Amino acid sequence: MKQPPTEIYPLNDAMVQLIAELGQTASPETFHQLLTDFILEHTGLETWLGIHEYPHEGHFVFSCGLNPAPFSSLNIDPEKLPSLYSGQSLLMDQKPDHNLAVMPVLFGKKIIAILASPSSFFEKMLLEAPFLQQLAILTGLVIHHFFIRQDLEKRKNEMELKVFELALLEEVGTSLSPELDTVTIAKKLLLCVTGYLTATSACFYLQNEKNIFTRVALTGTSKKSLPMEIALPEEPSPKTWPRFIEKDPYQRSFFYLFLDNMGMELLFPLMDGKKITAFIMLGQSAKNRLHSKEELSLAAAMISQALSPLKNAALYTDLKKNNEALGKSLECLKKEIKEKEQAQEKLLEYQGVVAASQDPVALIGQDHCFVMVNRACAQAFGTVPEKLTGRTVTSVTDTELFQHKLKDPLMRCLAGETVRFRFSWSFPEWGLRHIDVAAYPYQDPHKKKSAAIFILRDITQMQEMENRLLQSQKMEAIGTLAGGIAHDFNNILAGIMGYTELSMARLEKNHQARTFMEKAVTACKRASDLVKQILSFSRGDSAHINMRPLCLTEITEDVLKLMRASLPAPLEIILAQKYSPLPVLGNATQLHQVIMNLCTNAAHSMPDGGTITIGLHRIEADHQLISLNPAFRKTAYAELMVQDNGTGIPDSYISRIFEPFFTTKAQGKGTGMGLSISHGIIGNHGGLILVESQPDKGSTFRVFLPLLEEGSTTRRNEPVPAMPKGGRERILLVEDEPDLLQLCAEILSGLGYEVRPESRPEHALKIFMQSPENFDLIISDQMMPRMTGVNLAQHMLALRPDIPFLLCSGFSEALSPDILENMGIQSFLMKPFTRSQLATAVRHLLDGCHLQTHT
Repeated sequence: MKQPPTEIYPLNDAMVQLIAELGQTASPETFHQLLTDFILEHTGLETWLGIHEYPHEGHFVFSCGLNPAPFSSLNIDPEKLPSLYSGQSLLMDQKPDHNLAVMPVLFGKKIIAILASPSSFFEKMLLEAPFLQQLAILTGLVIHHFFIRQDLEKRKNEMELKVFELALLEEVGTSLSPELDTVTIAKKLLLCVTGYLTATSACFYLQNEKNIFTRVALTGTSKKSLPMEIALPEEPSPKTWPRFIEKDPYQRSFFYLFLDNMGMELLFPLMDGKKITAFIMLGQSAKNRLHSKEELSLAAAMISQALSPLKNAALYTDLKKNNEALGKSLECLKKEIKEKEQAQEKLLEYQGVVAASQDPVALIGQDHCFVMVNRACAQAFGTVPEKLTGRTVTSVTDTELFQHKLKDPLMRCLAGETVRFRFSWSFPEWGLRHIDVAAYPYQDPHKKKSAAIFILRDITQMQEMENRLLQSQKMEAIGTLAGGIAHDFNNILAGIMGYTELSMARLEKNHQARTFMEKAVTACKRASDLVKQILSFSRGDSAHINMRPLCLTEITEDVLKLMRASLPAPLEIILAQKYSPLPVLGNATQLHQVIMNLCTNAAHSMPDGGTITIGLHRIEADHQLISLNPAFRKTAYAELMVQDNGTGIPDSYISRIFEPFFTTKAQGKGTGMGLSISHGIIGNHGGLILVESQPDKGSTFRVFLPLLEEGSTTRRNEPVPAMPKGGRERILLVEDEPDLLQLCAEILSGLGYEVRPESRPEHALKIFMQSPENFDLIISDQMMPRMTGVNLAQHMLALRPDIPFLLCSGFSEALSPDILENMGIQSFLMKPFTRSQLATAVRHLLDGCHLQTHT
């Protein structure tokens, strides 16, 4: 059918108004409704507007308005589209149940829409073609502008959405980025996400170990109790993790079961590359609606903003821990430095102390070499520390000392044991010394080498003091013992001496037995002197030794007689030179002891036999003698020489032989006191002792005593003065020993006195109390049972203060002359006494003389 030509009619007001209204339409439905209503009103045609969708290949979409098309879309074969470009209406069979009349709506050369109408209106459409074509032209322009406006609106909305999303992400990032605490970041993130998705609950889990996640934050009220730790399975692998996971009931996967078990609806993994570091689970939405993919994607983007802050927080936590550890390390380092400084200061102080110490200190290594020594140690070995360091112990001592005294303690100390020991050795600078050693194990700071610290202390003086103390204790014990026996021993000597003298008095002067009895009396006197000397020596009292003129030659001859009788057969003693007389002032007993000591030492130096040569000389102290010892005076001396051909004395010992307790003899063979005592005795006599010795050749001791003028000594055979006699005076004699009581009574009776003997002091006191005037003199022993002589004297003198009282005792340590005089005792007689001493003491008292002490 031929279509009428297209004509353009002038626009009426209605069409202009329509075009204006269409230009302001905001939705396709309204556009469709306005256009189709206008066509129906002016033409009576029922039409539908179909929009040609991009990319304009024949697919047209119809709007759903008040008068919707019976179909929602229409597809026209692209090959038939060119026939529409003419702008003419076509009758098209497009639907199985519809034949349509179609008029194209063009914009330029593009078909942007069509007006479709049922085929029954085709004829009418042809009739209204000019009107419809003009309306189509105007409508095409409006539709094009509508599409542009729609696209711009869409783009605007998309831009606003993007700006919103970016602003939201920026706000989340800004909120999280300053935080350095993981829990705070997690809580803030949960608040942001739950606020955006209106979730009622949420939780945040952070990975702490492989596939072990710990809950660090929780918000809202969860349907179920959430565990503190969750272990995710190995699957899904990192490659398959989506940005978010929804609980889909149609896909009962692991995550559906996982979320359902947790009472949650959504899970958002937080990925660091391909590794999951944390995840967030969200509960049901408060609006009870499903979320769009875009919302969930934005929520995932929000959650991803926490990755950097979490990393920073982890780094900050590690940094904080490292700083704390570093702080502790610095504190420890400062403390260690301070301790090292203090240790260094102490070390310097110790080094100063060690260096200044007078005790030798040495550090000895495992190779037995000196690692370090102080100055005192070096000086002891006659060198300096620099020269001693590095040398072995044996190179500065000797092999025998090291093997027998030093090696074992050194090895024990190097093994870690503290050792104390002593040794004696002759040092190059010190000479012979007794050394106490404290050995301590030493470990260097790196614990690689061990050594031994030897601290040497010279205890020579201390040991000598100990020996002196021991000897003092011995002397004290001897004194105590001597004091205990002196009384009894002197009583025995008194008996022997008294009865011997009585016997001599009854013999004729030329009787042969008198000589023997005289020797017995002399022996008793010597024994008495010996007891006195023992007591004096034990008390250290040399000031009260009885000194008198005597002949050194006679004393020496007496000693030699005794020595010849006591020396073993291989030894011979010879008096090679004798000068007589040699008068000296001294104590016969002590000089006797000196000669005995010198001869005994000479004998000990010749265990296999030999000769002891004795010489006595008179010598003038000349310059040669004075050069030997400045103590010599320019006067005459009596010289006693004792010479032997024994082992001799080493040069190192010569200067020490007169020291107390010094001895080279084996233990138990000597005390080291003989020469010391002899040296002291000669010194108290104003003399000197010199010694000359050569090893393996012998020794010579020379004793020098100042000479007296000749004739000063008492001759052995000079006449004894007559004993004073009594005049019938009455004497009360008190003595608990029966023999001495009888002896003294016999002597006194023989002297012409009337004697009343009493053995018990209490009986004697009773007799005296009955008639104090019946006695002219009281003689009493001191040591008696039940009452001492002093107590007896006090009682008697209380009754008669003018009665003469003679006290006798074998031991007088506690009875000094001052004490006796204060008690009123006028005389004291020491046992044993001779007849002459007793007679003289009695006579002096009866004649009214003052206090006399006879020893």
